[in-house]
Amino acid sequence: MGNNQQPVLLAAEKLRKFYGEVRAANDISLEIAQGQVLTLVGANGAGKSTFLNLLTGLVKPDRGEIRLLGKRITGLAPEQRAKMGIVKTFQLEHVFGDMTVFDHVRTACLSAAGKHYSMFKDISTETEINGQTEQLLELFDLARVSQSLVKNLGHGFKKVIDIATSFAMKPKILLVDEPTSGVGEEEKYHIMELMMNQIRANNLAAIIVEHDLNLVKDLSNETIVMHEGEFIARGAPGDVFGQDKVVEVLVGRGF
Repeated sequence: MGNNQQPVLLAAEKLRKFYGEVRAANDISLEIAQGQVLTLVGANGAGKSTFLNLLTGLVKPDRGEIRLLGKRITGLAPEQRAKMGIVKTFQLEHVFGDMTVFDHVRTACLSAAGKHYSMFKDISTETEINGQTEQLLELFDLARVSQSLVKNLGHGFKKVIDIATSFAMKPKILLVDEPTSGVGEEEKYHIMELMMNQIRANNLAAIIVEHDLNLVKDLSNETIVMHEGEFIARGAPGDVFGQDKVVEVLVGRGF
């Protein structure tokens, strides 16, 4: 059983991925339960993004298994996993610049409902989908820019649009790769708080890769430190960041 006696949602067992001599994932295992939120930290090249990509199916493991609610999904394509509830945001905003913010989020809502965007169909009649879209825009503080083209908005807005779009896909587990990279100090907390509020409100499981250790200390209850494809420490951020081996790995690498 996982966190708070919740059943295990996602289980990775002895995942391995080597690129030549580089150990991106060295037989790592992890169980995460519904409602459990983990932050994943480590120096560049530690294997953090590779681990998320193994879970989503963007990278195939050399060996190991992945199970969602007990069902083996190791061979499934990323699209199939997304439909089953494993949804990942991207380090570089995965957004379509020529869409309005409203249409961008609505497209994901349509996809989650098994419908498709068509130039020839009047989707203004999709009242339920439009309502869901408006609600998401409100929750993520995007209503005021709903009719703006995505490409005309700043970096921080694009980050939030990417996260809101991921929520529109109705995830069971959200995988987030550096949600605050490239944004200012004040914006970082705004983005993280918007996201964490909705993760908690929906009782989602989440794994968040984050580079800012102060942010991790302030907003995370449980963190894992990754180094050379292995998990070397896990626990409350304050405890973990005080361990000698963690200090050596993070501080010694310009973290």
